[in-house]
Amino acid sequence: MPPRLKSRPSPALHPSSSVVISLIFLYFVLSVDAFQFLQPLPYSRRFLHRNLHLHRHLKAARTALPPSVVVPEHLALVLDGNGRWAQQRGLPRGAGHMEGTQRAFDVLKTCQALGIRTVTLYCLSTENWSRPQAEIIIILGCIENSLRANLEYAHKNRIRLVVIGQMHRLPLSLQALVTRAEAETAGYTQEDGMTVCLALSYGGRDDIVQACRALAKQVATGEVHPEEIDETLFESRLSTHQKGILRPPDLVVRTSGEQRWSNFMLFECAYSEFFVSEALWPDFRQENLLAALESYGRRRRRFGRVTECQPAAAATTEQQGGKADHGRV
Repeated sequence: MPPRLKSRPSPALHPSSSVVISLIFLYFVLSVDAFQFLQPLPYSRRFLHRNLHLHRHLKAARTALPPSVVVPEHLALVLDGNGRWAQQRGLPRGAGHMEGTQRAFDVLKTCQALGIRTVTLYCLSTENWSRPQAEIIIILGCIENSLRANLEYAHKNRIRLVVIGQMHRLPLSLQALVTRAEAETAGYTQEDGMTVCLALSYGGRDDIVQACRALAKQVATGEVHPEEIDETLFESRLSTHQKGILRPPDLVVRTSGEQRWSNFMLFECAYSEFFVSEALWPDFRQENLLAALESYGRRRRRFGRVTECQPAAAATTEQQGGKADHGRV
């Protein structure tokens, strides 16, 4: 029998070398210089540590913005142009909705990396139900498949998911998925994640009518006196407040060059900034988003006043009529 060869142990790292390497790594992680490109953003330390995987993505996006630009806390996106994008390429309209679904996920990752706390996506309006049934089925299928596929990503990144709109009109399978997603992500906070609000079968007029009905019932039962109804009480009955979206959109971005409001958050957006992108939604890339954010950051929001105010993104403690800040949610 041949002699058994003894394996040579790998040379152990000298204890002092190990300590030096650990100290260098620790210094890099904790030093201000290592995160210098993050300084303009309203991050908490917990958020930074939970989102280290986004640093490269963030650095590429952040360096394209002027250092003085502060991103909005609540960004709303009106997703328009999916059908036209497909038609321009000789494809069925459903192909545009599929591509638009993937674009939404990409844009959300950029928003997350930039530290935007709340993003609302206007996915399906109450008026969209008048489209051909086949197209509606494709739209709802894309939404359901994307939500199901990315729910695990939401958990890993502590993203809270909420849905506003006429839930009863959605397919039962989508209703069940929404209920599950909202329940499972309800505990995630803005301190270490973000909130994504999907507007499905949503209409601003319908939301106002629902709020009026809720208050009318309370007046009828004596819970609320008519003279007690003011803007704050009325706003608390809107679906956004009911789902914990307490801050109105700071910036609303609409794609495809259309300049209509399209029945979106009519009450909440009274003093929101508006930006129109010529890009169709499936073509809406990071540079288009950064252009909108840069435009927003250069504006001055006066909320009806004439006194000198800070740039738009810095005016986070004032609302129309001098109301107090809605708070970070």
